[in-house]
Amino acid sequence: MGEYADALAGELTLEQLTARARALGRALQGGEVLLLDGPMGAGKTTFTRALAEGLGVDDPRQVRSPTFALCVEHPG
Repeated sequence: MGEYADALAGELTLEQLTARARALGRALQGGEVLLLDGPMGAGKTTFTRALAEGLGVDDPRQVRSPTFALCVEHPG
């Protein structure tokens, strides 16, 4: 699957990112391990939602960013 890692390196438009994530989801066979690393706002959740769509998940919108569960800021 190295071709996907190479294809996703660098800057992509939102349409390119989601199209490639869907294609990757369709290509996965089970048992693969994926690592998404990047700063907040890099597109990891967007990528994962599109990946879930490619995998056939009924409602990919249910994919949530874990960042907000792990990092809660309080004013003051």
